[in-house]
Amino acid sequence: MLDERLQGPTSLHNTPRLITSHNHVNIAPLRPQPKWTFELLKRAHYTIAWPLIAALMAPAALAASNSDCETILNKRDLVGAKPICNQALASQKAAAAGNTSSQLEALARAHDNLGRLSMLNQQYREAETHYRSSLAARTRAYGKNHHNLSRSIVPLAESLVRLNQPGNAEKLLLQTLQLRQKALGKNSEAAARIHGTLATFYIRTNQLAKAHRQLAKQISILELLYPTGATATAKAYNSLAVVRKKEGQPPQAEAYFRRSIEIYERKNAANTLEISAPLLNLATLLTERNKLNEVEPLLLRVKRIRQQLEGEESVGVADIHNRLGVLYNLLGMKQDAEEQLRTGLAIREKRLGANHMLVAESCNNLGMLLMQANRLNEALAVLRHATAVIHSQTGPQSAQTIAAWEQLEKLYGRIIQQNNSAG
Repeated sequence: MLDERLQGPTSLHNTPRLITSHNHVNIAPLRPQPKWTFELLKRAHYTIAWPLIAALMAPAALAASNSDCETILNKRDLVGAKPICNQALASQKAAAAGNTSSQLEALARAHDNLGRLSMLNQQYREAETHYRSSLAARTRAYGKNHHNLSRSIVPLAESLVRLNQPGNAEKLLLQTLQLRQKALGKNSEAAARIHGTLATFYIRTNQLAKAHRQLAKQISILELLYPTGATATAKAYNSLAVVRKKEGQPPQAEAYFRRSIEIYERKNAANTLEISAPLLNLATLLTERNKLNEVEPLLLRVKRIRQQLEGEESVGVADIHNRLGVLYNLLGMKQDAEEQLRTGLAIREKRLGANHMLVAESCNNLGMLLMQANRLNEALAVLRHATAVIHSQTGPQSAQTIAAWEQLEKLYGRIIQQNNSAG
């Protein structure tokens, strides 16, 4: 993803002072009242006051905050995140009535979180709407030429990429680069980050020469700022390795992936989620180069990191189960492969719901394994579900749907042939 954010300072505002009036008011002296009048007033006082006091002392309903939403999003609990994040947005809309920059920034953050949730659910049009609302809030808070707008623009560009609008996405990213260079300097870390984001965009749109230039600029800035290396430099080397791989230079790509991992380890980031990217990229490259025995330790390392930071049943851990299943199948470890694939599928269904593309991926991998084992009826159940999900999510004419139906037709053919042979 192009999800790159600059954490800038939020504005501080003085809290309103409580103004008390000292105007002189003439009060007439009270005349003596009968005793029964005071008793009546006393009873009336308690009748009115106690319900009010009880209401004030009752625990108020706790509204969800942006932090609550972000915590559950970080756990990739997409089902549980939606009501929490919607509550947080409602709270921030109510709080933003004052139109202070801090209130508007909090509102933008709430929209960012819902945009992120929509992206994870592959609801890209909905994500675009939230990111545009985020951008509108930050424009009101800071003005139209402030570098803080990049917090909204970068994820908005990502949503446009997913909506097949690369031209509009590129314009937004170049706008963000100009904002940061003007406000923070051409050799600032913030500018370097956008060079990296642009490089990622160009990699995805197969503009490798442009990607290479952006990465060269990013690395030169980062090595100037951090001569001994930084995690941002490690991330840039990972991206450069991806470019070299796409350019057909696997040995150089492998060297850059290992360089990225080495920097992460040297900067005490060996057990962070960030190091997962070069580790998984290296695992993929080694698989393609048929160095299968080197792949398992890399995948198990990522699995341990994700289990520690995300939980035993996170979506990230499910991804590793799926990858291990594919690897074990290639190594001929069929029973281990099936166990890993089924575990990954169960987690994905629990966390993402049955109608998700990652669930379809798990079903497809498991179905292929079962077909290889000639367990055709078992394969049929999972491949039918995979095809239904792909059809509903990508449309009847997509390449994924056509491929899924072709695979299903082959399976039906084998089942018919098997039944005819048995009869």
